[in-house]
Amino acid sequence: MRDYIRDLRKRFAFCMALYFLFFVFLIFFIVAIDNRVPFAQAFITFLLSVSCIGLTPFALISYIRLRRLKGIYLSVTRDKIYSLEQLAANTGKSVSAVKSRITRLKNLGYLPGYTFDEKTGIIAPPAENINKATAAGTDPIAHVMNNPQSA
Repeated sequence: MRDYIRDLRKRFAFCMALYFLFFVFLIFFIVAIDNRVPFAQAFITFLLSVSCIGLTPFALISYIRLRRLKGIYLSVTRDKIYSLEQLAANTGKSVSAVKSRITRLKNLGYLPGYTFDEKTGIIAPPAENINKATAAGTDPIAHVMNNPQSA
């Protein structure tokens, strides 16, 4: 199980750290050139600053792609909206866009236990999955609890 909010904060912190380190290494590079330090040290600070500025867009893209899923994630987990049509109306997206984002959240592991029925467009929360298993008689723990002699 992955925690969506924690991962979102980690990616944002990583983006800001790269952005900040770019300026730090750039200042170190300028100071190194001004103080006539060995070429290797100046070259290393230059490479570090270039790598920070080069990695920042990729980190921002990763953060933004995860950030786009936040409205759907919070609507499902916090607001308990389980219908695709209601989610589309709530977020202002099309039903197909909501469907693809739900699928992406499931594939990334941010909606553990939730089941998504594509035909009806209903998302079943984890508690309902447990109740369905108990009602169908497929839950072994409920079977033992209801029939202690069979254990």
